[in-house]
Amino acid sequence: LGVAKPQPQSYLLASQAIGIRIDECVLIGDNPTNDVSGAREVGMAAIYLDRHHDTPDSITSLDALRWQR
Repeated sequence: LGVAKPQPQSYLLASQAIGIRIDECVLIGDNPTNDVSGAREVGMAAIYLDRHHDTPDSITSLDALRWQR
């Protein structure tokens, strides 16, 4: 893409590359700054995957997610 997270352009270019509007994307990441904050800054939904169990209201496993269409 030519830009890296958490630069806003990285999220915008990624959504364009897969042909999905930014507000239809969901990012799941384990870095609050590079993943979650950057994605939310551009209007993308973001879920923090807390691999170290440091945040009580976060998910700690992808098994905690349920996807519905």
